[in-house]
Order: sequence, then structure tokens, then C-alpha cells
Amino acid sequence: MYLFHLITIWAFLLATAVSASYVLSPEDTYQGNTFFEKFNFFTAADPNAGFVQYLDQNTATNARLTSVNDAQQVYIGVDYENTYDVNGSRGRPSIRLETKKAYQYGLFVFDLAHMPANTCGKWSAFWTTNEQEWPRWGEIDIIENIHENNNTLEALHTTPGCSVAGNQISTQMTGKQTTYNCDGTATSSQYGAQGSGQGCVAENMSPNNYGRAFNDVGGGVYAMEWNSQAINIWNFNRNTIPQDLASGTPNPDGWGPPVFTTKQGSCPIDDHFKDQRVIIDSAFCGNWAGQDAFWQQTSCYKSDPAKYPTCSSYVAANPAAYKESYWLVNSLKVYQNRATSAPISPAPGSPAPMSPAPMSPAPMSPAPGSPAPMSPAPMSPAPGLPAQMSPALVSPAPGSPAPISPAPESSATESPNLPTIPDSSTSQIVTGVPASSTVSVAPLGTASVSGIPYPSANGSTPIYRPTATGSFYSTVASAVATKTPVLVGIDPSNDDESSIPTPKFETAGSSKSVKVGGSSAVALIAAIALGMAI
Repeated sequence: MYLFHLITIWAFLLATAVSASYVLSPEDTYQGNTFFEKFNFFTAADPNAGFVQYLDQNTATNARLTSVNDAQQVYIGVDYENTYDVNGSRGRPSIRLETKKAYQYGLFVFDLAHMPANTCGKWSAFWTTNEQEWPRWGEIDIIENIHENNNTLEALHTTPGCSVAGNQISTQMTGKQTTYNCDGTATSSQYGAQGSGQGCVAENMSPNNYGRAFNDVGGGVYAMEWNSQAINIWNFNRNTIPQDLASGTPNPDGWGPPVFTTKQGSCPIDDHFKDQRVIIDSAFCGNWAGQDAFWQQTSCYKSDPAKYPTCSSYVAANPAAYKESYWLVNSLKVYQNRATSAPISPAPGSPAPMSPAPMSPAPMSPAPGSPAPMSPAPMSPAPGLPAQMSPALVSPAPGSPAPISPAPESSATESPNLPTIPDSSTSQIVTGVPASSTVSVAPLGTASVSGIPYPSANGSTPIYRPTATGSFYSTVASAVATKTPVLVGIDPSNDDESSIPTPKFETAGSSKSVKVGGSSAVALIAAIALGMAI
């Protein structure tokens, strides 16, 4: 009888651990006034040869390209006040953030009130990578696209030996898989041809998943789950956030099919992904967006080809087009699964590491008369890609982040003009956040400098520059918000379970995880039956 009680207690504890597997530590919560303390500001030249100048933290703060408003929302913007010399400047000032901490596994939950709008010349991304050994230890692109496209592209970039199945075997995801071989140098998969540098890319087909359409419904959440078995990506609009996620006790098993998954494919996760850092950036032009094949399909080029023959010529001369090219972040939270006991690799000190640029799948040359094909991760377009996307018109958003001083070598026209910042007495926004961007939402809880070849648009000699993420053009009409979303509140008190120990098992100096499977009910019943038998 005594043994029976012990087994019953053990089963109960096991059931509890299984049913509440994801926990959040304060150090893995990125939000509010401490948000920027946990990031390095990348300041090197853009690895994708973009027309962009990344600022250090002090310069970004003084130029009001970064700030936190009264609602504790984090603003990450670009300069939208000044013009630049396309030949004598590094480019339009912007921000690239990289977490100081590197992660091995986790549930990465990015809650956004606003993401950069669909705009000519823009190339923004939210992604993860291993900055030390890219692409050896992988890249995961969660949000990314260029120019005026209407959908995000989710993608993986790896070394040989990783491929996905999409919906070829069964309907297991909501996205449209466009390439299947995640190897950055692959030109084919068992499901057909693809361009070198594309990786395995899926186009997000969910409503209002990107740009203005996403912002018009109050934003939402992107979540990426990474464990030893699979990588899954979901996105939810503000009014569809699962209750367990909103309450700080996420259970992805109940969220329905993801937008992207590696399940049913052939990708040994632990052989291809290790020590990932999270990156948030906004670039312009570069090896993907700057290619003529893609630039010439934009409305901005077509409006005056002689005036804007290149992507950089437009970005340099049209600051007002980028008023809406900002991230407004409610939070980034990296949950750890107690069941899999994923170890975390601490990041080295403060100097900003030189991580790879987000890699985009190589796009194919556009077909005559069709909208510009969109390439996956920030790679040059490669021939043979199917998806095509029709551009959307740019409408600059109101706002007030102050522009920054131009690069030293820029022309006199770049002299910055500081804009008027909304007064806190008339707006909830603190300096740097456009007054119109105040979003009454409940926040959740209130590549590379290495060498994957980027083929040119015509398939000629590749350029060896990794990019940031992957994307395709797709023919999807812009969604229009027609009703006010129902906002889901979050209970912060349920969000921090850091006091609950996470079991870790060390073997020969490296961390290994132990996975507990099965439901709590089954575990309990089995234990009771075993005790009765004894």
C-alpha cells in the first residue's frame, strides 16, 4: 500500500510537469524599459550589402530611433527625415539588434503592435541564427519579406542533410511550401527544382499576417517552437491569440496546424541547429531587395524608371516613405520546456557580435509581364522559383522618430532636421514613437557574414554574401480590416515560473535533454493501475 501511494504521488508530479511544460524566466523576458539592455547593437557594414547604416545604442537613442513609450511598448525605427547621397553614404540609418544570449531550444514568442509596412526598398526581418558558425548551425527566418509584398516568408537555411515535406505527405501546415531542401547550396529536392541559396521556404497564407494588414488589425503574435524533434512556426492576429498563450502558460499542442513545420521531413534538428541568437532588423535594398529583377517590379520604379533606376536611388531620396518602417514591440519571450530541459548557452560580453545577415531564399528571375517573383532568404534570386507576388502601393505612415545624422561622407543634403516629438501630456507616446502608432492592446504578459552563394537574378556568377531571411512573391490581395479586433489580455502574474527548477542533465561537458511524453491523465491512470497490481 505504501508503495502504491508513492507511485501515485510520482504520477501526479509527472502529470503536472507534462501539462505545464513551458516556463519563463525573467532573464528571457524582453520588454519595456529593460528591453535594450539585453541586446547588442550591430554596427558593422550590412552583410547583405544593403543601403543602410546601423547605429550604435547611444546614437540611436539620441536620434530617437529607439525608445519606450508610456505603455512600455518598444519602438525600433529608421530615419525618415533626411535624404542621402546614393554614392557617398553608407545608407539610410536603421537599427539591427541581436540578443546577448544564445539559446538551445525554446518557444520564442514575439508580440507586436506594429511591424514595418510593405514599402519599396524595405527589407525587414525577425530571425535567429548562430553567428559564430553560419550556416553550419542554421538560420530560422520567422518574419521576412521585401518591398510591397503582402505575406511573410518562413524559411530555414542549413548545410546539406535537412529537408522538409510541407503538405506533400499530409495536410499538416497552413503555409504554402515553395521549396523543400533547406541546404543553402541545393538546386533541387525530391519535390522539384529550386534556386541555390533559397533554403526551404513557406509562404504564410494566413489573413493579415504581414505589413499594413497586420498592423490594421492591432498586430499579433509570432511564435517559433524549436526542440530536438522539430521546428514549428505559428502566427496569430490579436483577436485569435490562444488563451493559454495569453495567460502565460503556452501549450502549442493545442494551437492547431502551424504555418511552417519540419515534421514528416528529413531534418535531424540537433545536427543542424545550435546556439541561436534572436535578431530584429530593418535593412534597405541589398543582395535581395536591391536586385533589378525585384526592384523593377515595384510601383516605385514603374512610377518613374528614369528617376529611380535602382533601389538605393529611391531609398536615398524618399525619407517620408519610411515613416511606417518601424517595429512596435509589446514583448519578446523565450519560454523553456521543462519536459525537454533545453539548455541555454550564455552569450559573450557586450561588444556586438558580427552575426550573419538573415538569409533569404534565392528568388528566380521574374517571368515577362508578371509581378516580381519573390525570393526566400536574403539571397539573390535564383531561376526556377514558382511564387510571384504583386506589389502594393506605399502609403507613408505618420510618426515622429527623429532622423539621425548622416554618415560623414554623405552630401550636404543629408543634414538632419529633428522633428517635433509628441508631448506626453497630449499623447501616451514618449519620444520616438509616432502618436498614431499608439495601440490599445494588451501585450502578452502586462547571415551572416559567411558564404552561401547568392546567385544573380539572371543566374550568372553568384556573389558570396549571406542574407537575412527568405521570401517569395505571391499573388495575394491586401487584406482590409473591417471590424475592431477583440483584444486578449494577459495575466503577468502567471508568466513567471522561474522558481520552478528546470531539470538538466550534463554528459561529458554538454547538456542533454530528457523528454517526457504522454498526457497527464494517462500517466496518472497507469501509475494507479501499477500500484493496485502491486
